[in-house]
Amino acid sequence: MYESFRIQNYRGFRDLKLEGLARVNLIAGENNSGKTALLEALYIHALQGDSAAFEIVARPGRTSTDPKARLDPFWLAMFRDLDASNIVWLTATGPGLPWPRSEECANANQPSPAGTSVSLWPMEDEDDDALMRKSWTQRPLNPQPGMLLAVSAIGDVFAGHRASGRSAPTSAGRESRHGWPACFVSASGLGPHALVDDFTDLARARAESTVVDALKTIEPRLLGMDVLPGGSGAALYADLGLSKLLPMEDVGEGMNRWLTLALVLGQARGGIVLIDEVETGLHHSKHGDLWRLIADASRRMDVQVFATTHSLECIEAAHDVFAEVGPDDLRVHRLQEIQGDIHAITYPPDTLKAAIEAGMEVR
Repeated sequence: MYESFRIQNYRGFRDLKLEGLARVNLIAGENNSGKTALLEALYIHALQGDSAAFEIVARPGRTSTDPKARLDPFWLAMFRDLDASNIVWLTATGPGLPWPRSEECANANQPSPAGTSVSLWPMEDEDDDALMRKSWTQRPLNPQPGMLLAVSAIGDVFAGHRASGRSAPTSAGRESRHGWPACFVSASGLGPHALVDDFTDLARARAESTVVDALKTIEPRLLGMDVLPGGSGAALYADLGLSKLLPMEDVGEGMNRWLTLALVLGQARGGIVLIDEVETGLHHSKHGDLWRLIADASRRMDVQVFATTHSLECIEAAHDVFAEVGPDDLRVHRLQEIQGDIHAITYPPDTLKAAIEAGMEVR
């Protein structure tokens, strides 16, 4: 579990430090304060720079078609001030992180911050033969022509990437090289095929009832769910006691959001779940039920959760639920610009309670 996380030179962060992390961490802050970028950085670190992480952090329209560009705009946007000389460091501390501690990274023999670190920096554009002639401390494991970003983790450069031009998926669940699950859920949620795959995995393990029971919180008529074949492939259907089953795509945004969260929390045992705009699609009256779902699943599955929000009602609901089930399991972290840099203000349970009662701004 992460106890602290430090981001240096990633997107708008010069040196952000998050400390006192809990099992469930709610990230607040104004627009453009870096909430989504924080989740991206955590995902890159959790997957140790695996290419799957960069499919998530892709920003549409950023990929260059200029073959002479030294660093594709796709990658350049990841560096602070669009300056690739600002090497990115992502560093974590905490018990149970699934990879060994490394005090040194292979990047030009520069010492890394203390903790388990992942770093990003630009590579020269070289061909396969030139890359393969490099020493193991400098060479990606799977080089391809035109790689323009190097990624280092655990003291070894193990991956090099170049933007593919593909559109980014809206959500993903992957395992690190050490088998540590990491799931990222964007504000737009999972696509229909991902829902089918994830539900099928749970059904094979005979665990689909946990998802159905969770969905009954917002749709009491739900009797069950099933995966059925169709003209464009298999689809997920809900049984609401009507004459026909309804495709999940037709049952409403809130229910699909709830389904997404229940699925990812049920698949990330012992890992980390990252949720952007956690309250999306849900009426404020359901925020309490949302946090009960997250509180119960995070404990039962031993999952650490990081979620972002713009909603004061969502923060207040989280505080109320965790005050009942375990105040120490929740921390609210507010990202705020101070003298040109983004800093994190952390609210322990008592401080959060006092701030809410005093009407202070915690979003």
